[in-house]
Order: sequence, then C-alpha cells, then structure tokens
Amino acid sequence: MEHFDVAIIGLGPAGSALARKLAGKMQVIALDKKHQCGTEGFSKPCGGLLAPDAQRSFIRDGLTLPVDVIANPQIFSVKTVDVAASLTRNYQRSYININRHAFDLWMKSLIPASVEVYHDSLCRKIWREDDKWHVIFRADGWEQHITARYLVGADGANSMVRRHLYPDHQIRKYVAIQQWFAEKHPVPFYSCIFDNAIMTVIHGVSAKRLFYLWRPIHERR
Repeated sequence: MEHFDVAIIGLGPAGSALARKLAGKMQVIALDKKHQCGTEGFSKPCGGLLAPDAQRSFIRDGLTLPVDVIANPQIFSVKTVDVAASLTRNYQRSYININRHAFDLWMKSLIPASVEVYHDSLCRKIWREDDKWHVIFRADGWEQHITARYLVGADGANSMVRRHLYPDHQIRKYVAIQQWFAEKHPVPFYSCIFDNAIMTVIHGVSAKRLFYLWRPIHERR
C-alpha cells in the first residue's frame, strides 16, 4: 500500500492550484473524475465567469490565460432590470468570460509531473485509522488503496470528504440545469434573474461564442 503526504480529492481550480503549489515540497496524490483532455466525461455546470479575485491570484502566480480557455464575446456591461421597481440600469462588470471545462483542464495541465494524478477516477471510500487517512478509489479499471497524512476535500458542493467529517451537518441543496441555445440575438448579452417571490430561484444567461448558456438554479426540497 503506497503512502503519501497529501491526498487531494477533486481537481477543480482549488485542487489543481494546491497540487501545483505542493509539488516538490510534499509527496502528493490527486484524484479527479474529469478526463485529462477532451469533452467526454464529467464537466461542471458553470456560467464560466472569472471573478476579479481569481484574476488577481493568477497575477500573483505569474499565469496568463491561454486563448482556447477564453470564450467570446467579452461583455463589459450588464443591463439590470428591476421589474418590481420599474428601474433599468447598466453597470460595468469586470469578469472574464471563459469556457469552464477548458479552464479546468488547463489548470490540471499545470500540475507538475512529481504529483501522482489519476484522471477519470472515482473516490469510493475514505476513513481515518492509525493516524492516517485511508482512501479507496477506482482508476484505470481497478480499485486502489492508498494512505495519506493529510486529506484535502476539493470535491465540490457534494463533497465526500465533507460528508465524512460532518455526517450530521445538513446543507441547503440546489439543482442546476444547464442548457445551450444557438445565438440569434444581434447584441450578445449577460443576464441574471432573481425571483423575489421565490428567493431561491436564479436564472442566468451568458453568451459563449455562438451559443447562449442558460442555467436555472432551484432549491431542492
């Protein structure tokens, strides 16, 4: 059974960034259910907007986004309509429009070879025993069992690590439905609709090259 200093579950932006920063300093294994490349397999539902704080973190690390991660158009104004108050306002926005799946794969590609990365893998079970974390995962068609001194849960909102550490802690759950529509509007736009009558319903629309991405989010009861 192989032992590591750190086991990272999930390689979204947070997990990939941590794996990159720990490389060469600790012995790290990282598990991710996305494929290493391409569009097959799991991709995270996301509007694909890179916030200013995230942009500043790339500046600190000296990283520049590759062109195949950036999605057109780049929209710098958001038109907001308050139906209840009969008010309309345009305001500047500082997000960068990106392709989230391409962004995730690019972040994974930055992880040095010294980190043992398993793509298209599934974490099956975790537990603590003898001052070690035990992890059973499936990759390359077979199950493997490793141990680690530290376990990092970077596996999203439905985190297996969180559920193991806090089994009695219940969080509010939402269902996000993502759908693509061919772009026909002459002026690409970004919009977000909040329903005051049902506060937990959000609809977002963002332009991505020749398509609009529509994402309603509903609270699951």
